[in-house]
Amino acid sequence: MPIGKFLIIAAFTLTLVGTAHAVPFQNGSFENRSPQETGTLDAGDATAATSMPGWRVFTGDIDYMPNLGVVPFFGWSSAHGDWSLDLNGRFGPGGIEQTFDTIPGTTYTVTFSMAGNPELLPAVKTLQVVADGSTPNAYAFDSTGKDIVNMGWIDQSYSFAASSTSTTLRFISLTTSINGSFGPALDSVRVAASPVGAVPEPASLLLLGSGLAGLAAWRRRRG
Repeated sequence: MPIGKFLIIAAFTLTLVGTAHAVPFQNGSFENRSPQETGTLDAGDATAATSMPGWRVFTGDIDYMPNLGVVPFFGWSSAHGDWSLDLNGRFGPGGIEQTFDTIPGTTYTVTFSMAGNPELLPAVKTLQVVADGSTPNAYAFDSTGKDIVNMGWIDQSYSFAASSTSTTLRFISLTTSINGSFGPALDSVRVAASPVGAVPEPASLLLLGSGLAGLAAWRRRRG
């Protein structure tokens, strides 16, 4: 077999190994949901684990908010699609998390749309973003002058360096109010890996090493 063809096959196999068991980041705009869910999801509720595929309510409770017109007399203008979240449910601050595959040593940038429930004080809504092994960051949004039609969504970003083959990303409300509700709004979460410093996973390196060793043995036999 010509060496060029062998290397093409090896590279293709390497790609398959890197993706065969991948758990990609998913459902960043919360559009994939259990059909019956429109209101509060509580971490203690068994259905909360399956209501937003990819995501889990791990603390407190959150409100699943429809875009205006999707559900009569309920919701606000989403940043993207028909659904978004209020990270404060009926009883207080909540938090969501998602675990997905990452490459150790690679830097990832998380971009997300943030606003605030404009219907009750405090005007400034705050949330925290944190990934495994990384420093958490807090983000604030001033909902003064906003309403459910003009939410004023803005994009924020958070970067982290993966330390494992899987990473858990969390969004947590830091906002308290008189009755616990009316917190930061979250939508359109996106995760992108930087190509700088990206390295193959250990299993991929092992496969590539085995392939090169086999090529060397084949060439010796040919000689």
